Amino acid sequence: MNKKNIRLLFLLKDLDLGGAEKSTINFSNYLAEKVDFLSIIGTPGFYSSNNITNPKIQLFTNFYTFSSIFQFINNVLKISRIIKKNKINIVHYHYRIFIPYIYLIKLFFPKLIIVYTHHSYYQDYITNFLYADQYLAISSIIKNDLQQFSFRKRNITIFNNGINVPGEINKKKQGQFNLAVIGRFDEQKGIKFIINFFNQNKLLPDNINLIFRGSGPLTDYIKQSCKNNDKIKLFVPQTETSKIYEDVDVLLVPSIFTDKKSGEGVPMIILEAMSYGIPVIASDIGGIKDVIKNNYNGLLFSQGNKEELQTLLLSLIKENELYKKLAKMAEKQLKTTIQLKKTRKNLLKHIKDY
Repeated sequence: MNKKNIRLLFLLKDLDLGGAEKSTINFSNYLAEKVDFLSIIGTPGFYSSNNITNPKIQLFTNFYTFSSIFQFINNVLKISRIIKKNKINIVHYHYRIFIPYIYLIKLFFPKLIIVYTHHSYYQDYITNFLYADQYLAISSIIKNDLQQFSFRKRNITIFNNGINVPGEINKKKQGQFNLAVIGRFDEQKGIKFIINFFNQNKLLPDNINLIFRGSGPLTDYIKQSCKNNDKIKLFVPQTETSKIYEDVDVLLVPSIFTDKKSGEGVPMIILEAMSYGIPVIASDIGGIKDVIKNNYNGLLFSQGNKEELQTLLLSLIKENELYKKLAKMAEKQLKTTIQLKKTRKNLLKHIKDY
């Protein structure tokens, strides 16, 4: 399939902050210059209102949330019209919520090529019902999850998320040590856990702040926490990546999955922070372990374990050599392995192979 035959539609739940969303936008901005037509479907959000996407990308945001049969039927009809009107020949989806949509779309348009990217670690049999002509997984652990829960053998390719390798970051030094939680604020990201940990911990030095940068369902909860503790701070999302990390000393990824089966994929924020040489402390779940090697390029703790997290934080704050080692190895790994210019070329080659 050459450039003039590629007419691509990405299906996202929304265009708000999130790893799947950000990686899709990154790749779309590149592919928009390489293919004949590219479009993205998703309910409105951060990425639909900040002029982040390439002007050649057509955004379709007039969709309902996915919570009733009426909304489902309406969305199917809208997607079908978009496919027909724009002569789409490749549909690439990123969430299992689209499973029933994909079966109907394939029924209506049997010649469509369907691509699916597996972003998370689910450990359940819903994964059995995924349909695609080609499956992508963002890490080896995520690939195993996709293959394990399947009635049939799947053609699965590991396709890492990619990031731009940055230049030097303009770090602000103000005598404060900032721990940061960045991205989508929801239950699974461990927002309440980390705030409770911070409020209850009496051993952290006085110059430690907990900062949040992002948005999501728990934004109001964070705002209230800021009122109760002036060392907890909330900042609006940033569009420029370097601005996100210029006041960050340690990135916290305290994700919690209460069913003890599901887990994170490979959060984009981890890759970004590592590329700037910022140490990461994260829960040891899902695809995070494919990127963070404990005590080598980051630190891992058992999800929800406040004692382990406290020990790691205190050691990182007090041991300057450990901090420097983790920062150096994180930056080195990212600059030699997961560069956007490499991964996006692989994606274009992958698409053209059809």
